[in-house]
Amino acid sequence: MDLEFTITSKKEFLSLKLSQLHSKDVLSVAVATPVEEIISMLHEHNVGAVMVMEGSGLRGVVSERDIINKLADPTQKLSKLCAQDVMTSKPITLSINDTFDTAMRTMNEKRFRHLPVVDDNGVVVSVFSIKEALDFLLMHL
Repeated sequence: MDLEFTITSKKEFLSLKLSQLHSKDVLSVAVATPVEEIISMLHEHNVGAVMVMEGSGLRGVVSERDIINKLADPTQKLSKLCAQDVMTSKPITLSINDTFDTAMRTMNEKRFRHLPVVDDNGVVVSVFSIKEALDFLLMHL
């Protein structure tokens, strides 16, 4: 997350647009992807969520929390579950034009730790995570 400028005030810091941050690349799966495969991907890429895509459209988000919540039900069998069974459907998205402040407030109010960031055409271009936000805050304190 290398910013090529210096932040001089709290207002400037909070008003940074998401397009100015180097957010994580999009890790995506299809709706029929087995949850076992998703768990492997999360581990391999050291991320907490994947985007569920159908064509170029965002269908949902599968987070570690989604998987744990589903598996808390003893009737659910991991080997039988796929992305569409555990995903958060119709996820809230952020725009590349949203500010860091807006992103943080949205995550806090809606209680999500990973939010897709979309461009002006609605295409997912990155994922903004609470870890990324914390790293960014610590870098500029």
